[in-house]
Amino acid sequence: MGLNAAVLIREGLNGYMSCVKNLSDRDPKNWVAAGCPLPTMMGIERRKGKDKPVITKALVELDGLMFNAYAAVRDKWAYLDAYISIGPIQFKGPGSDEINFMVLPPSIERLVEETNVIEAKENTN
Repeated sequence: MGLNAAVLIREGLNGYMSCVKNLSDRDPKNWVAAGCPLPTMMGIERRKGKDKPVITKALVELDGLMFNAYAAVRDKWAYLDAYISIGPIQFKGPGSDEINFMVLPPSIERLVEETNVIEAKENTN
């Protein structure tokens, strides 16, 4: 992301946000570095009596896959130590074969299964 942002700056492309597409592909060679123009994310809102360009709010989609996956396990997560860091993408070592939750949200079945495993481990201790 940082290198991509530096290239955007070097090329004089201000007003862009650095982004990388195709992150769900496990091969980094297939990722595509890009710049997203900020105006495409903006809308006009009236603030203090004047129209102002603002980045449109992104609200939680209560019927979305990610929230429904969380809702399926939240009662157990309230007392379990089931924290999973979405963390940076790992290229080598443990976790390098996992795709970050922010790139590919987990299925409800996977979260429930992993939560049940954590619960079973904590109950045996």
